Amino acid sequence: LGYQAVGVRGTDFDAASNYNSFQATVRKQFSRGFMVQGAYTWSKNLTNMANNQANSNNAEDMWQQWGPAQFNRPQRFVVNYSYDLPFGTHSGVMERLLGGWNLSGVTVVQKGTPMTIADPQAGTIYGTAGSAFTGFGRAQLCPGMTYKDIATPGDVKQRLGGASGGPGYFNKAAFCAPPAIGNGTGYGNTGVGIIYGPGQFNWDIAILKRIRIVEDHTIQFRTEFFNAFNHPQFFNPNYGAGATNG
Repeated sequence: LGYQAVGVRGTDFDAASNYNSFQATVRKQFSRGFMVQGAYTWSKNLTNMANNQANSNNAEDMWQQWGPAQFNRPQRFVVNYSYDLPFGTHSGVMERLLGGWNLSGVTVVQKGTPMTIADPQAGTIYGTAGSAFTGFGRAQLCPGMTYKDIATPGDVKQRLGGASGGPGYFNKAAFCAPPAIGNGTGYGNTGVGIIYGPGQFNWDIAILKRIRIVEDHTIQFRTEFFNAFNHPQFFNPNYGAGATNG
């Protein structure tokens, strides 16, 4: 049934995408060497490329793959700042010891990226699932389940599965086996980008010290702290149906 991709493989590659956003930036230069800037972006990036592939479910129908791009982050807020610490303003030794200090950094808060739930057991009757070349089938939602039932409750750390003992990122009861067709299976009924992965909350901070040697020569000592407050930054879980580390 359908077409077999073994032997001659060909794809009519008609990928499309669009991007819309609202962007706002606020910048303020205060007195005494203090500057802060905040930028917020709300956006939607849609495409018919699922997981950087064109063959998701029925490869002959590109528009049934239309949905959020894999790298789309709907909301993103970035703050950067720089502050010349008000110490050692007098000349002489005290200025050399206490002056020239600066605190700066970048803080990023952003939503996670969308995930398309794949099932290697879906679409086997068509002979097109199983690799990057031949495509993949999407998962099947159980009767009565909606996209809202896929995510488990709690924050990311509470939802860790596997050896962590948590329930996992996904509610496995939301998914069922794909529909049977003959001696194989059909495609699942889930769409593209139906759930978002963990977001990001990160602080990068730098502290530097400038020492003036002569009028136009300085030495700078600098230390940088990436993810300064050691906040966990989680990658997307394994989002294939039946995965054990979701």
